[in-house]
Amino acid sequence: MQKKYERICFDKSKINQQPVAEFVCPGHPLLEAVISLVREQNNHLMKQGAVLVDDTDDGRDISALFMLEHSVQDGRPTRTGKPHIVSQRLQFATIDAQGRIANAGIAPHLNLRPAKPEELEAVRDLLEADWLREDIEKRVVQYATVELARKHVEEVRARRLPEIDKVEREVKARLKREINHWDARAAELREQERAGKKTRLNWQNAQRRADELAERLKRRLELIEKERFISSQPPRVRGGMIVIPRGLLAARLPAMAAANGFSEDPIARREIELKAMEAVMAAERALGNEPEDVSAQKLGYDIASYDPRADRLRFIEVKGRIDGADTVMITRQEIITSLHEPEKFILAIVQVKDGFACQPRYIHGPLDSREPPFDHNAIQFNINKLLERAEAPQ
Repeated sequence: MQKKYERICFDKSKINQQPVAEFVCPGHPLLEAVISLVREQNNHLMKQGAVLVDDTDDGRDISALFMLEHSVQDGRPTRTGKPHIVSQRLQFATIDAQGRIANAGIAPHLNLRPAKPEELEAVRDLLEADWLREDIEKRVVQYATVELARKHVEEVRARRLPEIDKVEREVKARLKREINHWDARAAELREQERAGKKTRLNWQNAQRRADELAERLKRRLELIEKERFISSQPPRVRGGMIVIPRGLLAARLPAMAAANGFSEDPIARREIELKAMEAVMAAERALGNEPEDVSAQKLGYDIASYDPRADRLRFIEVKGRIDGADTVMITRQEIITSLHEPEKFILAIVQVKDGFACQPRYIHGPLDSREPPFDHNAIQFNINKLLERAEAPQ
């Protein structure tokens, strides 16, 4: 690894500017070294945890959110004798005061912000509750082992096994073709030598080549068989946090519960959201698509809609707003999702008037040109500006 770089960048389009930059991405030695150093110096802070606020949750109960690292390995050892990791991911699980544990989605922390001192003081009694002092980490790990880890292994197997089968077929076809060629060549040369003909290659060398290829095929198939032995490593807790819902703070600090683009009445807002979801689901079905409500998984969108004509998924984030509202709140995770999946992402705005949902309006592509700053867990957008880019569902 180099000791210094003249210039680095994280965007491929910036590489060839002068001076030519080193492209830093996952797996790059510089990034891996920085991650390793940060973990070494600050891992205790992740274990210590934090108290964060979810401004999108109108609930009244705090919860504990755990970040777990899970790895899937196959039967091949690395050069150092360690397990060969074929997939690694962060998983999140949440547990509440009643002991209910659930999958928290792929990146729930992106929508959270640090709690302010006055907010911490307002819920101090809840932060010192007995259930938070129990061994909830052990229970979360047990849940993650049974639920999250198992699904991860199933996903890896579903992806890897067909790939391994394809490699096995190609290896067998190629090496058996070579083996048959050299076996036939050895037999031909042996007959020529018996007939007294001089040959450039003696039959023993040809037979040795065939035997070497047969041994190589045997070793390769043994390695491929080890690749099929896909198993799970135990999930490891990498960090934890207590999450305070906005609804609880609004109840305890009414003076601080300023309007932030959401309906002040949680029940009314939920009704608007449900009407908006129903309208978008109906619009997708009318287009011949197959929509699925995935809002509970907190993926950065609410509906995964399969388009059979294009044979692809559409990721639709639904925003329901009272007719006449000026702004709509887009979370950090939703903006990042729109940037990562620009061809698939759709923002659907549904205005609800007199209790009835209007026709959804679709905005395709990224919601912004860049990721929000780290101190922004949500951004307000002007609805009229967004609707200038919108079109009817198609």
